[in-house]
Amino acid sequence: MKKIIALALTIAVLCCVPSFAFADVGYTTTVSLFDYDFETVQTGNGILSDIAGVSFPTVAGPDGDEDNTVFVPGSTTTDIATGLNDYSGTLVYDIDTYLSVFNKSYTLLYLRGSAAKSVIGMNTNGTMSFCGNLLQLDGSNMVFSEEGWYHIHAEFDFVSVTASMTISGTIDGEDFTASVEDVAMYPELTFTSVIRVYKEPTALGDSPYYIDNAKAYYKAPNFLMSAEGIDDDGNGLGADGVLWDGGKIEVSFTEPMSAETVVDANFTITNGFGREIPFTGTFNSTDNVYVITPSEDLAPRSEYTISATGLKTALGANADSDEGVVVKTVGAPFSIASVSDGTVSSSNVTYTVTVQNTTEATGYVVAVSYDGDKMNSVGLTPVSAADDYDVTLATGGDRTVFYLMTSDGTFELLDIFSE
Repeated sequence: MKKIIALALTIAVLCCVPSFAFADVGYTTTVSLFDYDFETVQTGNGILSDIAGVSFPTVAGPDGDEDNTVFVPGSTTTDIATGLNDYSGTLVYDIDTYLSVFNKSYTLLYLRGSAAKSVIGMNTNGTMSFCGNLLQLDGSNMVFSEEGWYHIHAEFDFVSVTASMTISGTIDGEDFTASVEDVAMYPELTFTSVIRVYKEPTALGDSPYYIDNAKAYYKAPNFLMSAEGIDDDGNGLGADGVLWDGGKIEVSFTEPMSAETVVDANFTITNGFGREIPFTGTFNSTDNVYVITPSEDLAPRSEYTISATGLKTALGANADSDEGVVVKTVGAPFSIASVSDGTVSSSNVTYTVTVQNTTEATGYVVAVSYDGDKMNSVGLTPVSAADDYDVTLATGGDRTVFYLMTSDGTFELLDIFSE
């Protein structure tokens, strides 16, 4: 009995391991395409200085500085970023533009990749189109009529195939911000390899068309991680279905991952006491999963936390949470499957304990009622089959713990269930 009580005191400290919830997925800036301030002839990725016909006059810029250097596109079009490959995150385009013509139809931004589309353009009636949708201000179509600097911020999500844009500036001495949100992009434009701005002298005449503080970059979605047990054939067993004796754990990711980062050194597995469990892992880039094989048997009906650091997606984005994911092992062949709520009668508390006994083992259900200071009751109920067993405690405590003991008095396969 002393052995039972000592063990019960030890296992009474086991509490539920907290589970972790992930926040909404964010983004990581991964690829800077250009960042031009034009105070020198060119800054950024080195493309502008090679284009004939572009100019860099010194005029009053958007900050009012008379010595500000701006950019004027070439005679027809100017590619301000090329060779972007097939990035599939969210393209951010942010620029100051000096507009002076509002009764002509012309393009401000053109994207070319899997398709070629004008995505921002002025219309003959002074409205501005964005992916075929008119810019809105206070619920009405925005009509431009005043020459000046305007700030454009547009985002093109090639994953959800939606886009958003805001434009801000001053008209009639009043600051404004107009926007169009979550519009459908052109479905055939799944990526862009060229970012192009236009200047069309035939349409615009000699009216000024300037650009300043131009930048573009990609935002790639961060990833979330999940895990579950799998059997020898790779079939999923769920997060609560990890086999404790030789089972494997499959970690999945919501984004395609960089194989160079999904390596054993970047993962840890810890039990409820914080001890690290040795393991080996293999990344399957085709299925985008990382399979963990623990190097030792795990404890039955126990929770383990899988943590990772230094992982990157194929686009270079980060984890959206630094918390780990929790998995749970299944019960042992001779284990407690469930415990009913206690029923109080005449100062006694009766619980119904269901035993999982696939190996026809014999033993005892050990019941302990503990109030934080002392053991109030210890009971032994013989078991010999997979069945329901009534366990009665003379007095109840703040915590009631049940576990199994084999018939020879050892605790080879502990299985704890706390009410």
